[in-house]
Amino acid sequence: MTTDRNRSKTQRTFFNRSIRHQLAWSFGGVALIMMIGLASLLFERQRNFLYSAAMQQSKSLTTSLASSSTSWVLANDIAGLKEVLQGFVGLPDLERAYILSLRGEVLSSTRPDEAGLFVTDEQNQKLLSSSPKTQVLLATARQIDVAAPVMAGMRHVGWARIEMTMNGVNANLRSVVLMGVNFIAFATLTVVTAAILLARRLTRRLHHLMRLAAEVEKGSLDVRAHISGKDEVGILAHSFNQMLDTLSNSERQRERINHLYAAWTESADIIVRESDEVKLLTQVCRIIVNHVAFKLVWVGMHEPDGWVRTVAASHPDSSLLRNIKVSVDESLPEGRGPMGTAIREGIPKIFNNFLNEPSTLPWQPMAAAENINASAAFPLMRGGGCIGAIAVYSAEQDYFTPDLIDLMRGLTDDLSYALDNFDREKLRLKAEHELRIAAAAFESQEGILVTDADNIILRVNKSFTELTGYSADEIIGKPAGILKSGRHDSEFYASMWASINRDKYWQGEIWNKRKNGVIYPEWLCITAITNPEGLVTNYVGTFTDISQRKADEERIKDLAYYDSLTKLPNRTLLFDRLNLALNASNRNKTHGALMFLDLDNFKTLNDTLGHDRGDQLLIEVGRRLQSCVRDVDTVARLGGDEFVIMLECLDEQEIEAAVQTHTVAEKIRSNLAEFYLLKSNIDNNLHPFVEHYSTGSIGFVLFLGACPRMSTLASHIKAPEKI
Repeated sequence: MTTDRNRSKTQRTFFNRSIRHQLAWSFGGVALIMMIGLASLLFERQRNFLYSAAMQQSKSLTTSLASSSTSWVLANDIAGLKEVLQGFVGLPDLERAYILSLRGEVLSSTRPDEAGLFVTDEQNQKLLSSSPKTQVLLATARQIDVAAPVMAGMRHVGWARIEMTMNGVNANLRSVVLMGVNFIAFATLTVVTAAILLARRLTRRLHHLMRLAAEVEKGSLDVRAHISGKDEVGILAHSFNQMLDTLSNSERQRERINHLYAAWTESADIIVRESDEVKLLTQVCRIIVNHVAFKLVWVGMHEPDGWVRTVAASHPDSSLLRNIKVSVDESLPEGRGPMGTAIREGIPKIFNNFLNEPSTLPWQPMAAAENINASAAFPLMRGGGCIGAIAVYSAEQDYFTPDLIDLMRGLTDDLSYALDNFDREKLRLKAEHELRIAAAAFESQEGILVTDADNIILRVNKSFTELTGYSADEIIGKPAGILKSGRHDSEFYASMWASINRDKYWQGEIWNKRKNGVIYPEWLCITAITNPEGLVTNYVGTFTDISQRKADEERIKDLAYYDSLTKLPNRTLLFDRLNLALNASNRNKTHGALMFLDLDNFKTLNDTLGHDRGDQLLIEVGRRLQSCVRDVDTVARLGGDEFVIMLECLDEQEIEAAVQTHTVAEKIRSNLAEFYLLKSNIDNNLHPFVEHYSTGSIGFVLFLGACPRMSTLASHIKAPEKI
């Protein structure tokens, strides 16, 4: 039994793993079936022909015997009948011939011992009582029995009967079968040989692609297929190379996004702490260069004479920066570059091919000397107008992609907001003792409200009503707490009012509620207005809606920490959560588990149904995995069809933790084994979906606190290798 199972497994492997084998045996099998079918058809036709000929011969002989015996039967001449029957003796396949009277007496027979006997068998009795016509009494593959009436004019005087064997016919059929078998064997061997040669020729380039795929699986993304041609394999090789190019570009792009996001995050911290404008801009330039591989970053401000002055730079001693001249005048050659255009138009200006742009001609020799091939400038806004720009230079052509441009725009928006904050701070300090209620501030684009010492709203501006939805009549006289969103606890407000009471000023991010109930984020500045005795008489609050900026930050966070297809945490976020889980496990002395899962035959799905179906499957697998675990657990996608599930806060006992993990694994395996409905790639209203079944391979490891084994495991998670 074991040998049979092994043989069956070997046969499945033989056919499933090789297209050559499948082609060869498919062609051979089809040819064999066709040859067998053809031979069977020919055999059937030949057999019918021979049987029909034998039947006609038997009928003819019987009719001839009947007509030859008529006069002898009338004369009751037994000797004459013997002579007639003697002429039939020796015929091929003749078994017996005889003449019957109507009373059933054998008048004469090729078997002399039967003459004079009366027939008593049922078949002859039935024949004697039947009407006088030629009858086939028996017709089988071995014998034919035919009876014909002996007629004297219209008078029926007896029966002639002949029994023939089918030995000759069957011998001819056996000869036909032997010839057919030989023909089938020769034809099948010829077709299989031709199929093997054709399969080798057709799959030679496929084997080349298989070797390259194995290299890619090991992590080598720099390999390429050297296959030309416009056939399917050539197109596949071209697509394979494009896929590798896309993967390489995506990996580089992801790293760039992460680095630029890190620069943005660090710059945001500096923006909050730094109070000097020039120092802030200089530090931001250096932070960007430290995180991103830019050749140069500098900030220029628009002067009244139309030229741009350098106020901050990552490399102040740069030859390009010392010799560059930039204007905002479009009529001058120096005013058509990225910096001048960005300031003049108030929008980002991108030159991904800096050395070949006609408008950058004045700076091209200097840029070529410093290996600068791409440049971009992003406007800095202040007080509602563009006052300068930040320029970045890269050695790589086509460096600036839409994602990187969005990140840089977010960073410059923060800088613009910081510059506006500098101005607001100056205005606040200037007007604090001169005006109790800064009426001029009501012309600002920010929302403003003024309350009394008891926090009852006294006055609001137009921007306040536009941002909150409350009209002045509706809100004046109400406590400012009407705007609370409910998202902040009492400790948050206690800390805020402690700062206001101590410093007479507070600013920060807060969530408030509009009239329609929508909760939104705003940047709020609260200033306490005091009288000459130092007592608080009023509070002035200014705020701006930062919903868009928060949305941009969330989108950037998603780009950096979440998989774009399944929306699951990616490798970076998984590693962060793993560190937290290790610390929590060490602190609480509870076990955790890491489960590694990849989908079986996922590549086959992509190759047969297309990558769109593969993407649908990955999204549905991510949903099913999330439904199998708790909210505290993490489901992450490492890449391709590889997923990681991190279970936290399991039992303190290793055995119980292992049981819990095994239960979750069984639940996951069961859910993944259910069929998937994937959108069909064929435009068919009757069948818009196709059913697909997929399984997953799962392995898991338990952890308790930080340990060397988990450190090794974490390093594997960071690298694109299977555990």
